[in-house]
Amino acid sequence: RYSPKPNAAEARHEPRMYGEPCFGCGRNAECLHHTMLRFTEKRFRRDHRMQLPLCNPCHAALHGGGCEIAWLERISKTEAEAVAYMLQAWAESELIAKYEGRRYG
Repeated sequence: RYSPKPNAAEARHEPRMYGEPCFGCGRNAECLHHTMLRFTEKRFRRDHRMQLPLCNPCHAALHGGGCEIAWLERISKTEAEAVAYMLQAWAESELIAKYEGRRYG
């Protein structure tokens, strides 16, 4: 069931995403965009797991244009690339959480 507040796993994922470069231009990410793209792994309209890290100018350009797919075309990226990026980022966050706190040696 959808919650406007991220659960514990999503709350660990979001700060990690801020450390990633902007998906649009490569600068430092300043915000996270809840994608409106539709794909089977996405649970809700605003799924906290499926977000793109963006700088403020790229986020404004995305929303200013009104169409996420058109914005992706303007930055020479595809819908498939955006989805793959989000799925990979979430998988990495899950792996990090799984091994968090483990001690070796």
